[in-house]
Amino acid sequence: MIQGARPPFYTDLIYQANEDIMRVLKGVGPLKIGVYIHDGFTFEPRAECPYYWSAAEYEPFLDWLRHAGVERVEYCQQMGWYRYPTLPEELDRLRARQQLVEAAHRRGMEFSFILGSNLYSRLPPERVPPGQLKVSESEISECPQEPGGFARTSGIGLYYSRCFRGADAFEVFAGDWGGCHCGRCGVEQYLDYVRFYAERLGAEQPQARVWANLWSISSWQKPAYPIPTSLTDPNWRPFWDDEITFSQRFLAMLDRVPPQVGLAFPLHHWYRGFCQRWYREEELPFWPDDELLKRLSQGGRPLLAWTHFIVENDPYHGRLWGTLSVRLRYLKQLAGLLTRAPFEGVMGNVYSARQALNLYAFVRFCREPEMAVEQVIADFATEVAQPEGRALLEDALVYLENRDPWEGDLPPYKRLPPIPERGIRPERLAAAIPELALCLRRDTPLLLNGAEAFARTVAEAFALAQEKGDSR
Repeated sequence: MIQGARPPFYTDLIYQANEDIMRVLKGVGPLKIGVYIHDGFTFEPRAECPYYWSAAEYEPFLDWLRHAGVERVEYCQQMGWYRYPTLPEELDRLRARQQLVEAAHRRGMEFSFILGSNLYSRLPPERVPPGQLKVSESEISECPQEPGGFARTSGIGLYYSRCFRGADAFEVFAGDWGGCHCGRCGVEQYLDYVRFYAERLGAEQPQARVWANLWSISSWQKPAYPIPTSLTDPNWRPFWDDEITFSQRFLAMLDRVPPQVGLAFPLHHWYRGFCQRWYREEELPFWPDDELLKRLSQGGRPLLAWTHFIVENDPYHGRLWGTLSVRLRYLKQLAGLLTRAPFEGVMGNVYSARQALNLYAFVRFCREPEMAVEQVIADFATEVAQPEGRALLEDALVYLENRDPWEGDLPPYKRLPPIPERGIRPERLAAAIPELALCLRRDTPLLLNGAEAFARTVAEAFALAQEKGDSR
């Protein structure tokens, strides 16, 4: 056992019970942990890629999520497909995804569906939509103030809400994808969509919660600065400032939002290095702050944390896409912030089953935010490795934890101290990692893609760390 860690079993149960009691005293129950199932990207091998899956292939994926402790899943009709289905491929895909509602409920999980605001795919109707990286936002969105624009875009969303009847919740996304840069539209237009769905879903599916998700809400403007086109574009700074400004504009209109509608906050400034890196330490705002969240919660607004990108990278990160990410210190830090706030739930992102460790840790830290990072790594290794291979896997994961590229996005003042590397030697890891698959269990439900696939992602992450040099 890690020195200083609490004994398992009964002590952990008592600790979690105390955490839940404290949240109840704050007016909220235990934090519900969810995952956004994203099937918009294409990658190989296809057996690991949700874009290509049938309903039967989603079944073990849901089992994997449930075993990790996930209590809620959500899905979005991906952007090129956000139209009325006419092709056989579209109908087959829709029927497979519709089964997610019942499949989630059968496992004791809630199901949510994401609704776009001004989305409507205008790709040629005879063309099977490609993966998201081959679609431009201009092809799937339109101005709601143009003739028929609001009716078309709200109508297609209402259609999909009916296709997923029985969902426990619907989230109305502000932007990305969505929003309008025409110069006439603003937050008022996003408010129109929230009010529309709240009214229609309240009548048609009254059991379902409606959330207003403020993700990329600053997309509802013609910005005074050039829209950022690269990861190094300095215009990201005013973009992140605008995310706060436009969220505040929406909150200023809450008296026009039906009281049962909840608020989902992306929390960019809390944890995202790609947001924080544009600020000096004394400039970085902590928004939304504790007082605002407390006031909203006490006023009866349900609150949801929508923390995208920390569990898994997206394909815009190049070679990081598909490698194992190990960022447990930052997952622990975020979980500590979440559990002290009056959030009803939190959503993470999972593009595939490759990030078994981060998902496992995300759930553990949301349940037990004081748990040591080393203990979570040790517990994960116990679950997935043969007894003789646990030490090797623990050493590899500790080594990768201290070199995860997540830190490359963070400004130096937000980087956390590394965890101790007791006797870990890179040359020994380099010699042993090619045989790692032989040290892993074949029967563990945490490695959905199998021992060989998990070992492959570890090897790829280790190779990246070696190429960048040992900075520790």
